[in-house]
Amino acid sequence: MTKIDNEAILIDTCPLIKTCLFVIQSQKEMPELVEKLKDSYCLKNFDACARKVIADVIGRDKVPAQMMPHQNMWAEQVLADAGKGSFIYNHRQKDRGNRSQ
Repeated sequence: MTKIDNEAILIDTCPLIKTCLFVIQSQKEMPELVEKLKDSYCLKNFDACARKVIADVIGRDKVPAQMMPHQNMWAEQVLADAGKGSFIYNHRQKDRGNRSQ
């Protein structure tokens, strides 16, 4: 792998991957599922991770321990309960901002 390839991997990797409680705690119990979810979210599309969205918006300590990265409806409820809107709304606003640049 070239230096450019390594830099691209770092850019596309979630900054929370090494400290994510889901990854750390679930690795022993369900390693195949964790690897699939890491590939889908942590290494490619981490801004769509329900856990990361909550961590970014209201703090890592507010992420439910059992929440998996794809549980966006649950994340919406957590954010709504905290008075912070919804994941879908925040995500769409972010996408609109990126398209206009």
